[in-house]
Amino acid sequence: MFHLPQCPLGGRITHLEQATQELRIQLAEARRKADGLVRINRAHQQKHQCESLYAQGRIQDAAECLLEFTNTVNEDVRANSFIIDWLAGEFRCRALG
Repeated sequence: MFHLPQCPLGGRITHLEQATQELRIQLAEARRKADGLVRINRAHQQKHQCESLYAQGRIQDAAECLLEFTNTVNEDVRANSFIIDWLAGEFRCRALG
């Protein structure tokens, strides 16, 4: 249970306003982190789909998947170096292989 400090009503209101603002900041940060994890998960799923299609010998589907993936990459996914490294490696392998 939440206990208010022993202070005048004005002090209690100020304390509640500060606590509410701190909770809003924590909630916004938690949402930002969750959104980032969802985007990273989606990018990993797209990556695995491209790899799976290629492993099944469905080269045209894999190429279309890869093109779609690169066309839909947004700033948040670009910040994920793992995905960027994978994409760059895939392009190098295809170009050199």
